[in-house]
Amino acid sequence: MANRPAQQFARLLTEAVYRIRHLESKSIQVVQDDLGYALGKRGGSSIEYWRKGYAPAKTEDIEKLAVEIARHGKFTREWMLQFLLSAEYPEPGGLLDRLYEASPPVETAVSPHEAAEMAVPANFPAPPTPFLGRVAELTAIIEQLQDLNCRILTLVGQGGIGKTRLAQQAALARPELFPDGVYFIPLATVSSPEFMLSTIANAINLSFADSALPRAQLLNYLQNKRLLLIMDNFEHLMTEATLIAEIVAEAPQVQVLVTSRERLRLHGEWVFQVRGMQVPSRKTTELLSSEAWADMAEYSAVQLFLQSARRASADFDLTPAAIPHVVRICQLVDGYPLAIELAATWVRLLTCAEIAAEIERDYEILSTNWRDMPARHRSLQAVFDYSWQLLPEHEQQVLCRLTVFERGFQREAAVAVAQTSLPVLASLVDKSFLQRSVVEPREGRRETAVIRFELHELLRLYVAGKLDEEVRTAVQDRHAAYYAGFLQKRRRLLQEREQLAALAEIGAEIDNVRAAWGWAVERGDIEVIRSAIDPLFFFYDIRGWLQEGSEIFKTAAQRLRIMRQTKPDTIDDIIWGKVLAREGQFAYRLGLYERARSLLLESLPIFRKLDMQKETVFLLNLLGKIAYRQGAYVEAQTHCQDSLAICDRIQYEWGMVSALATLGHLAVDRGAYDEAKQLYGQGLRLGQQAGDQHSVAMLLNDLGNVSWRLGEYDSARQLCTQSLTLFQEIDDRQGIAMAYKNLGNIAGDTGDVEQARSLYRTALAICQEIGYRWGVAALLNNLGNVAWEMGKYEDARQYCAQSVAVWREIGFLWGIAGSLETLANVDVALGETHHARAYIREALEIGVAINAVPLVLDVLIGLARLLLAEGQQAAAGEILAYVLHHPAMDQEGRTKAQSLMQDVPLVMPAANGAQKGIDEVVTAVLRTIL
Repeated sequence: MANRPAQQFARLLTEAVYRIRHLESKSIQVVQDDLGYALGKRGGSSIEYWRKGYAPAKTEDIEKLAVEIARHGKFTREWMLQFLLSAEYPEPGGLLDRLYEASPPVETAVSPHEAAEMAVPANFPAPPTPFLGRVAELTAIIEQLQDLNCRILTLVGQGGIGKTRLAQQAALARPELFPDGVYFIPLATVSSPEFMLSTIANAINLSFADSALPRAQLLNYLQNKRLLLIMDNFEHLMTEATLIAEIVAEAPQVQVLVTSRERLRLHGEWVFQVRGMQVPSRKTTELLSSEAWADMAEYSAVQLFLQSARRASADFDLTPAAIPHVVRICQLVDGYPLAIELAATWVRLLTCAEIAAEIERDYEILSTNWRDMPARHRSLQAVFDYSWQLLPEHEQQVLCRLTVFERGFQREAAVAVAQTSLPVLASLVDKSFLQRSVVEPREGRRETAVIRFELHELLRLYVAGKLDEEVRTAVQDRHAAYYAGFLQKRRRLLQEREQLAALAEIGAEIDNVRAAWGWAVERGDIEVIRSAIDPLFFFYDIRGWLQEGSEIFKTAAQRLRIMRQTKPDTIDDIIWGKVLAREGQFAYRLGLYERARSLLLESLPIFRKLDMQKETVFLLNLLGKIAYRQGAYVEAQTHCQDSLAICDRIQYEWGMVSALATLGHLAVDRGAYDEAKQLYGQGLRLGQQAGDQHSVAMLLNDLGNVSWRLGEYDSARQLCTQSLTLFQEIDDRQGIAMAYKNLGNIAGDTGDVEQARSLYRTALAICQEIGYRWGVAALLNNLGNVAWEMGKYEDARQYCAQSVAVWREIGFLWGIAGSLETLANVDVALGETHHARAYIREALEIGVAINAVPLVLDVLIGLARLLLAEGQQAAAGEILAYVLHHPAMDQEGRTKAQSLMQDVPLVMPAANGAQKGIDEVVTAVLRTIL
């Protein structure tokens, strides 16, 4: 986890601030200001900033901070060592020696977690286990308790979420705030509101003088007290919430900390929503390398599982192999503490992988027979049953309908799909069935914040089981129709200036969009498919979600093909042709060229017959790309020119951009770099006019590639960096990888081989993850070239052999030839010239066959290297002279050729390059040398 040291630093700094606050009886702000002044700052803003997870950038700040904390906080040397390490302070030993030279042992640090030990009231239940994590929540609650305006603070959350432990820990961290005591009042077993007064009185050691007016006696007793009352498990006593209002009205120095599954709805009530413990997101773990999994063990949810598992089985060990499964368990329960503890009990019988699989199948495994656990907490079923029974029937019905949503929803969707209202949603939030979150606007994506509601996944499964099947079908039909309309509203925006905002909005709802599409395909709902198909395709295509995009359209095509056979009147040609074409696009991007061609040729006659010219343009452009990839340059040129003719006739600028880009690629492969610049530039201007950021990013990258080939490195770097920024904004991972690839090319040619290798590896990882096989093969070859240049010949051979294998699978001829040339260079370096000759012969034959002039020139340089190794200097010199003076020679090849020319005693005349055609040269080489 990249930010783990900073998070550890923030936690330790927070402990230090609270420790000093306790020892010196100061407010948090004063402590922060004092530390800031000691560092030469203008106050405590830097300390506050660092406590949020941003470690100091300057070593001198870390050192001064350590000195002040050691002086005021009385910390041990061991604690200070961890503090310095978390701040990545270099060689802390010397500073520690100065701080602790001849000093007597000091007290250990007191954090909010540990402060409870200083003054634990007699009526507090002893925690059976250590308190873990939740530094941010604990700190926030403590700060609210410090605010004298906060008289009633309610911690709201579902049963088992950890409200009670959090309330106890937060209250006891600041006992000096309450000189008359902190009192814990358990209400779970109070069966009726009439027993509340006696329960409170018993907790605070108040004996009523007589049975008359006990309420007045309680209020009178509290009137001049400065204390904290913790009212635990209040949700079933809501009719007595007014008692709390009376207490804070009559006793101005009393504060009340409440834990409840439902907010009290009192004037002046502050509410703190308690959620699950910290757990790594699925997006984070999807990208993890095997080495990075160990960092996941630092998350508090994983630590809770480990602690609980060791209680269940003393010999349990969190092995590296088990960590991903434990993380998966914590993700499945969204960091729900009770669920984690219940899951951990099964380590005595099951492996962590088996526990995760059981939870995915059925959450009923989350139960225990612990005798000291309240009955309502012995299983999640019991927890949810208890909460469910507190809901009125109409809210139960709404909650059932809300279970069709996947990972949250907005208010408008709930109204349309679940047929509910804002007051009902608010009530479900108040009762902890829904969680409300605010997604803040991001520059260029949204103008305003978005409010979303979420139903905890385990709770969703519980409630979904109560939904009648007939009702479920009707609700899911509404769900699919709503999100089809949601997509359709953003169709145009995905190709224009609002592209970023539209991508962000669809991305936020992608789980619901997937579910809606899957339901529509399963049901054969043609109208929903019709509305969703174009925007859904644009989203997946722009984002580069290749595998998933391929799968959803392949599944749709299979379903529609069956329907065309069984119910031919229900499927019109337009939908059928579009689904085939979109599946074909993703097949092309995954390198399945023959599959893609077959699908496109099946759909093209449909759109020609219907005279749907924009769809025809889409297919012609795609067929042109496939032909280009397969080395059929004449066919590719024809398809693109046909597309441009239609676009010009119907003024379809968006279609022109794709055709111009492919024509630019063809020009690059001929070595016609000025023509390529002109074509890319024309496409770029059209993309900019349309506000199509995706096309703009691609064409900037293409222009950067041309500048790199021409040796214009500053321009190339600027163009590719601009491209990378745009790709990152729209989260197009394929585009990001290709920008990294081009930046790696530039780094390598300007002498930074290590940076080139790093960029190639990053790009390769992305391509492997998204299934972009063309990118995988290209980057393997690039890494092979870097390894060859560094003298790591076996690594180079392995990379290039893998690259050739992938190129052959997808049929990309240029790639095959390029990787064969690198393999030849490796064999020459190892003295294995026999294999090198075979590689060069095949590469030259491919280059001539597809008329790829720059490719042929590169391979000829490889041939010259082979000839020099064999002592044939004259033949090598003649070839090098030819390529050096050829107008299509790029700067990278020119540099390589010039380097080799130093080993040639006689340079051939420059006119050689102009006197012979490339075909003539290759024919002579194949006949006389190879």
